Amino acid sequence: MMPVSSGVAMSLSSFLRLVRARAAPGAHRRVPRGTAPGSAGIVADVMTREPVCIAPETTLAEALEGLMVARGIGLLPVVENGVLLGRLDRRAISAIDREHWVSTRANDIFVDLARDHVLSDALPLGDVFALISKTGQHKFLVAEDAHLVGVLTLSDLTEYLSAP
Repeated sequence: MMPVSSGVAMSLSSFLRLVRARAAPGAHRRVPRGTAPGSAGIVADVMTREPVCIAPETTLAEALEGLMVARGIGLLPVVENGVLLGRLDRRAISAIDREHWVSTRANDIFVDLARDHVLSDALPLGDVFALISKTGQHKFLVAEDAHLVGVLTLSDLTEYLSAP
């Protein structure tokens, strides 16, 4: 269950039905962030720009305790010399025994881009909702030419939909 701004809890499938009713799939017009939820938009309108990133040599302990827990972040892009390599999330970290977090580096376990959904910032939100429905994934990297431009999460979409 997921809380929404009205204080009502709903399942992911209910959220996606709500989203489909409000977003017009295939619409390509640009809508400023905070525009009424009934308007169609694109990823750039909703994504978090300049997300917290980590270098490949960051240890799991630094990533989890220093960033994820401290800042409430569930996804960390792995970037080296401005190039997006992949992502590190809590699921990947939880697969490693805690005693190895200090010695294991992000480079050892990050999810590479070949196995991840990387979105364009021009992708219509209707297509994002279809992808969420199809894959169950709800955290995405947004990139242009292998350079990270943002992160898109279910929280970003919820905030967009609840805008006045």
